[in-house]
Amino acid sequence: MNRVNKVYYVTRGTLKTANKQFNTTNNEYEITLNADSQIVTCDDSSESGDLPTAHFNFTAIDKLDSISPGSFADIVGVVHEASELTTIMAKASQRELRKRELGVVDSSGTLIRLTLWGDEAASFDSTNNPTIVVKAAKVSDFNGQSDFVLFFICLL
Repeated sequence: MNRVNKVYYVTRGTLKTANKQFNTTNNEYEITLNADSQIVTCDDSSESGDLPTAHFNFTAIDKLDSISPGSFADIVGVVHEASELTTIMAKASQRELRKRELGVVDSSGTLIRLTLWGDEAASFDSTNNPTIVVKAAKVSDFNGQSDFVLFFICLL
C-alpha cells in the first residue's frame, strides 16, 4: 500500500505519454505497471521536504452519485468495516484473484463500498479504522449503480 510523503523505486514499469482519457494528474507522462513490476520504498529519501506533493480535489461520498460515468473523483474517508480476504475465479482468464471489500464513510455520514485487489487486498490492515485517500477513482455504471475503479490508494 502506498503511503503519503514516501518515495518509491519503481522497476519494470513502462514510461509513456499520459493518456488524458484515463489520467487526471495533469502530468505529461505516466508509468504503466504490469505483473512483473515492483514498487519498493526508498529508505534513503530526503527529509528536507523538497519532494513534490500530491494535489487532491475531494468529492464528498454523498455527492458521488451526481458524477457522470467516465469521470474521476478523489475520495477521503474512514474504513468503517472490512471483509475477510476472499478468492474468486476470473471468468475470462480462469485465474484466482484475491479481493477484500471495504466500507468507507466520510463526514457526510454516507457509506461507500470499495474493493481492494491482489497484494493490496492481502496486506490491508483495517485495525483502528484507518483513514484512506483514493486518488482519481474512475466512476462507472454497473447494473444501474455507481461503481468505482481504483487506481491509487493511500493510508493516512
